[in-house]
Amino acid sequence: MSTSQVRAVLFADTRNSTKLYVDIGNDAAAATVGESMARCELLIGRAGGSVIKRLGDGLMASFNDAASAVSSAVAIQQLHQTGLIHLGIGIQSGEVILREADLFGDACNEAARLCSLALPDEILIGRDLAEKLPAGGFVLQSIDKFKIKGKDRPIDVFRVEWEVVLERTAYVPAGEAVRTTPQLRITARDGEFVIDRSRPRLTIGRQDCDLVIANQAVSRRHAVIQWSDGRFILSDQSTNGTTIRYASGQENFIRREDTDIVGAGIIALGPVPVLNALCLRFECF
Repeated sequence: MSTSQVRAVLFADTRNSTKLYVDIGNDAAAATVGESMARCELLIGRAGGSVIKRLGDGLMASFNDAASAVSSAVAIQQLHQTGLIHLGIGIQSGEVILREADLFGDACNEAARLCSLALPDEILIGRDLAEKLPAGGFVLQSIDKFKIKGKDRPIDVFRVEWEVVLERTAYVPAGEAVRTTPQLRITARDGEFVIDRSRPRLTIGRQDCDLVIANQAVSRRHAVIQWSDGRFILSDQSTNGTTIRYASGQENFIRREDTDIVGAGIIALGPVPVLNALCLRFECF
């Protein structure tokens, strides 16, 4: 039997688990991750939430109200601030379907997408959840609009500034334009390219592209970076794929897929490690 209800949905995922298994060994890493998830479940329960399911090195939880979800996320990040485990957290609010102890719906999909965008130690939330937070509880920073699979329009995304003194809620009102990332700088061995509204597209490949990298590991049309409504989207079109390594150390490997580019880091044309000649530096500014 299925029931419909409005819930705040939280996804949390370990960002450095692969490296952890390499650094301290399988048994120690599995125990560390398991202890981390157990503590997360305890904090979620204390905040009035319910863990829906474990997801590998992460979990999905739901809450009756937005403030409890964000309070739980802040407590989780504070707990892991100085440890071996670092998590990205995404939260969204909306109508969900409860079926056989699992949740389904747009809020779940958006929370999962926000979690995938979150850097280590970061909490990202959607506008639907931000507008349900009580004034005076949390400091929020509008960071951009991001595309969600299956949605016609990108959603507004906010970062919870959990490391500052929490004095007031500061989100962008519904009628106010959300600040968008104005420019993306791509630095290669042979030059620098800036992508923005005036130059919204950069093609990268072995030949007949804006940025030519003459190496057989690079496809003729390897990737395209495009400015779209304030977002920077990298579309991989290659045989070997593309790796985005953020300054935080988080990595995202894609092949024949699209991904948003935020912050700063390195774009490697292929799975890492690759030659320095196949690495491009990027910076949103």
